[in-house]
Amino acid sequence: MKITFQMLFLFCILLFNVNISKAQNNELTESYKEEAIHNLSQLMNDFYVFPEVAKTTAEHLKKQFENGYYGQFKTDETFANALTESVQSVNHDKHMRIRVNRPFVAPPNSSERIFEERINGINRSRQGNYGFQTIEILD
Repeated sequence: MKITFQMLFLFCILLFNVNISKAQNNELTESYKEEAIHNLSQLMNDFYVFPEVAKTTAEHLKKQFENGYYGQFKTDETFANALTESVQSVNHDKHMRIRVNRPFVAPPNSSERIFEERINGINRSRQGNYGFQTIEILD
């Protein structure tokens, strides 16, 4: 009983420490925010339908960053929501939203995973009839 309690206690401490370390790594830096605003401005200038609105929006975002408005946002979600509100306040385009894009994590390359991928490839080929559309007997 005493060993079980000690193991449970150690597990709780470990879990608590892992959560604290993850929370500390999620805080955004000023350079990250500056780069995000620069990239957003560049994308808007390159692809937005109304170039003059894109330029005005980029200037607005830069001015807000220089005034320290985005310093209060500590997570990706709150920062993305603040960018969305700032962009929409200038261009009034309710379809334009800034969303968080989680980093891609590749699955581990285990022998089981490679085998599964190979089997899935074979099954996809079977479903597509190995690339043959029709089969005809030629005379």
